[in-house]
Amino acid sequence: MDITNCKTLITNIMKRLNRVYFFVLAILIFFGFSSIQESGLFFKEAGEGETILFVHGSQEDYRVFLPQIEVLNKDFHVVTYSRRYNYPNEQSYKEGTLFSPFTEAEDLEKLRQKIGIEKFNVVGHSFGGLVALAYANKYPDRLESITISEPPVLSIEGCDESLTATKKGLIEKLKTSFLTKDTTVVMKAIFEFFVGEDIQNQIPPEALQALKSNLPEMEALSNSENPFPNINTSFDFPTMIITAEYIMPVLMCTNEALINTTPDAKHVRISGASHDMWMTHPEALSSHLKEFISNN
Repeated sequence: MDITNCKTLITNIMKRLNRVYFFVLAILIFFGFSSIQESGLFFKEAGEGETILFVHGSQEDYRVFLPQIEVLNKDFHVVTYSRRYNYPNEQSYKEGTLFSPFTEAEDLEKLRQKIGIEKFNVVGHSFGGLVALAYANKYPDRLESITISEPPVLSIEGCDESLTATKKGLIEKLKTSFLTKDTTVVMKAIFEFFVGEDIQNQIPPEALQALKSNLPEMEALSNSENPFPNINTSFDFPTMIITAEYIMPVLMCTNEALINTTPDAKHVRISGASHDMWMTHPEALSSHLKEFISNN
C-alpha cells in the first residue's frame, strides 16, 4: 500500500471513530443523570479527601465525568461542573461577550472559591484541557497537579496547518451557520468538520436535542477573538498528558508537539480508545489518575 492510500485509510478510520464519539456523547447526555439548576455554575461533588476537579470539552457538560465520580469518590473529593454556556446552566451567548480559555479559567476560579477548596488536582479534556492550562498559568499556586487529555493547543509551534484547518473548517463555518438561527444548520457544520458528513438523521431526536443544549458554548467559541491562544504548557507541579490510541486527525500534530515540549510530564496512552475516552474507558482512566495523584 502506497503512502497516499495509507493516509486515506487512516482518515476514513478516524471519521468512523469520530462518528462513534458523537453517538456515545449523545447517548450519555440524554440517558445520563438528572440534574437541578443552581445559581452560578452547576456542579456535582462527592467523596472526601484530596480534590480532583474535572473540566469538560466543547459541546459536553458535567455528565461526561459522572463515571469518574462513581469510581473515585471512595478515595477523593471529586467535582465535575458545567462551564458557563453548557447544560444545565441557563446562560445564552450575547454578542460582544469575551470568550476564551482564560475567561473560562476565571469562572473556574470563582467555582473553586464557591466550593471552598484551597488547592486541587485539575483534569481537563479537549477544550477543557485548554481551560485547565489557562488556569494553571493564572493560578499555579492553587494546583496540586494538572492532567490534560487531547487539548487543542493549536497555536503550539509547528502546527499551523491544524490551526488554519480548524479556523476555516469549523470556526468560520460555525459563525456563518449561527447567523441562520437554525440549529440543524449549526449541527451540520459541526458533524461535517468532525465526522466528515452530516449524521443528524442517524441520531435519535431526543439525543440530538441533548447535544443542541450545549450549542451556546459553540456560538461563544465561534465569536471568540482568540479561541486557541498560544499558551505555556510546562509547570513546576506534576503534569500528566493522556492520549487515546485513535486520536482525531486535527489533534495529531498538537498532541505530538505537546508531548515533545513536556519531557518531564507523565505520558499515558489509552489503548483502544478515541476522543471519547472518558466515556468509554472510565475505569482505565480512573486507575491512571489515582496512581498519578497518589504518587505525587
